[in-house]
Amino acid sequence: QYREAYDLSLKSLNINPLNVITLGFQGEVLNNLGRFDESIQILKSAIELNPDYINPRLLAIYLATGKFDLALRTFNELPTDQQPIWATMTWFAVGDKDKANQAEIEMLSQHARKIISSHDVAVTFSFMKRNDLALDYLEKAVDEKYKMLYVKTNVFFQPLKQNPRFKAILERMTLPLD
Repeated sequence: QYREAYDLSLKSLNINPLNVITLGFQGEVLNNLGRFDESIQILKSAIELNPDYINPRLLAIYLATGKFDLALRTFNELPTDQQPIWATMTWFAVGDKDKANQAEIEMLSQHARKIISSHDVAVTFSFMKRNDLALDYLEKAVDEKYKMLYVKTNVFFQPLKQNPRFKAILERMTLPLD
């Protein structure tokens, strides 16, 4: 279905090549297809049009592909309202434990106030290889009926794929296990 989504994004961009939302969507689709370099190029072109909309997507790809120096540079350009999740992941990735811990505290505080979703906390903990916590928050996200459209393809959940709890979550969501 990602190939079909990509084709639809091409049709949309033929009509309006400057549509940042479509560029962001296309970048996400390419990311989910594992075409990271193409995704980065699309997202960079979209950043030129609207930096606030697209930077978190590019940051996620840099983190997922281990390009931590670029992730840190991109993180520093984010609007402050988007920082707790990305701060936790970025500071963890570059090895600044103190800043990562501070960001995690803020992330969990915002989660408690329902500003940040359980799904996003799960993504963060999975990235940090704290799998039990990631699965706890993923289960909460299912209980909260959070729409997790990319749970099977999210690159940050790859380390969880063989975990029986992750498979049980997919079954609860009535998603195939393959």
